[in-house]
Amino acid sequence: MKDKWERYSAEEHQRMMEMWQMGYSVSRISRALGRTEQSIHYHANRNRDDFPARYLRATEEERAEMVALRAKGWTYEKIARYIGVSDGTVRRYANDGKIAKKGR
Repeated sequence: MKDKWERYSAEEHQRMMEMWQMGYSVSRISRALGRTEQSIHYHANRNRDDFPARYLRATEEERAEMVALRAKGWTYEKIARYIGVSDGTVRRYANDGKIAKKGR
C-alpha cells in the first residue's frame, strides 16, 4: 500500500472521483486504489469541490448485496466489514429488504 500522504496522480484522482460519484464506500475506494481509508478521507476533504459531502452510504449494488448476504445468514457486523459501511446501515437496508431478523 502506498504511503498515506503520497500525492495522488491525476489518474488516481479521476478514478477516485468517479467511484465517489457512483456512491462507493471509502473502504471500497481505498482497496481499489491501494490507499488507506484515512488517505481517501483526507484527499476528499482537501478537494471538496470534486468530492461533495454525501449522505447515501451505499450504492444500489451494495444494498442488494447486503440483503443477499443477510439472507445467507451472515451477521450484520460481518456484512458491514465486508462492504465497508456501519452495521446500522446494514440493519436498515436488510430490514427494508424484508429479511427477517434471526431468532435468538
